[in-house]
This record gives sequence, structure tokens and C-alpha cells, in this order.
Amino acid sequence: MTDPHDDRHTHDGFEMPPESGARFGTDRDVDVATLSALVGAAFDRCGPCQTQRLDDVQGDPLTVTRLVELAAVTVQGMAGGIPQRMLTVDGPTTYTDPFRELVRAGVDARDDHRDMYAKALAMTDEQRRQAADDAMDLLIGYMVIGT
Repeated sequence: MTDPHDDRHTHDGFEMPPESGARFGTDRDVDVATLSALVGAAFDRCGPCQTQRLDDVQGDPLTVTRLVELAAVTVQGMAGGIPQRMLTVDGPTTYTDPFRELVRAGVDARDDHRDMYAKALAMTDEQRRQAADDAMDLLIGYMVIGT
């Protein structure tokens, strides 16, 4: 394995079409290149690269919002719904408050995710990182199960 900071060290990303931020209430686009690189590093279980991509993503509320949405949609599709422990702040859970807050906003919103994006905008970088990290754990877990 080459050094993660070496230009030759790469991970295959996942194909993701360009995505407008319009349904999130912004004229920015989701940074699908960084999101794809994060998913690729996590799928390959490369901790140093995943950490670097999480560093890149935490300052981008729109991309974190989309990542949490992807994780929630994946769980909903694979499990037949969103488990209560992903939504509530009371009771035992392994999910962080920022992640659950974004999932709740997404579930309540249906197709209009402006509130979800607004909540991500109001979060600190650390809170967005926690939400992104939880989303990656779920997304990769379900991807591994499905392969």
C-alpha cells in the first residue's frame, strides 16, 4: 500500500451524477467529487483517506446534508423504514445528535430538504463531521451487506 498522501494512492470513487442544490434551497451544487472520494475511501476501509475526506466534507453543509440523506434513504430501502433510534434523542442509540437531527428534518420534509440544509448550515464543522461519520458508517455497512 502506498502512502495515503502520495499522489499514486487512490481509491475508486462511486459514480454519482451532478446534483443541484435546488431542492435544498441553494443555488450551489453538491460536491459529488468529494462525496464520491469519501465513499470510495470508506468502502476500501482506508482510515487515513477517509479521515482526510471527512476533513474536506465537514465544512460543506450541502454535501453533508446529501450524505445524510443518502444514508437515510439506504436504511429506509434496506430495512423498510427508519428505525426509531435514528430519530429520537431519548433512549439508547449509537448515533450522534447532529446526525439524528438531520435525519429527522429529512424525514419530516419528504422532497423539500430546505430545513435539513438549514440545520446543517447552523451546525459547527465538528457537528457536521459527526453527522457525516455516522452517515458513512451506515452507508458503507449497507453497501458491504449488499455486495
